Amino acid sequence: MGRLDNNLKIGNEKHFATELITMNEVLKTIGGKWKLKLILALTHGDKRFNELKTFVIGISPRALSKELKELERDGLVKRLVYDEPVLLVNYQLTEIAWKLNGVIRELTSWCAWYKEAFLESQPNDWSHEVM
Repeated sequence: MGRLDNNLKIGNEKHFATELITMNEVLKTIGGKWKLKLILALTHGDKRFNELKTFVIGISPRALSKELKELERDGLVKRLVYDEPVLLVNYQLTEIAWKLNGVIRELTSWCAWYKEAFLESQPNDWSHEVM
């Protein structure tokens, strides 16, 4: 391997390392059990707290509150408070989060394919779990 080849390899390794660091940082923001599910729920329109709790099966009120606060802190969800006779709070995706929509749709398609192609052929029964 020549000197030029070595420099290209090192350059590619640095680029790969940078990509991994970036991915790790982003996955901390959207990772976990509930965040992508909440973002997916909000792609169907603004939702109130209890609507999200109903839509995202299995999430506790405490976990929902925590996740929404983190998503809001990270610029992915906007909390809208309407000062009506009865206080009304809605949650909606920010423009930043809407950029994830295509990625989430692709991931959803891949999940459906993976379920059919691999998981359903496995002997253990995983289908009872809420995904």
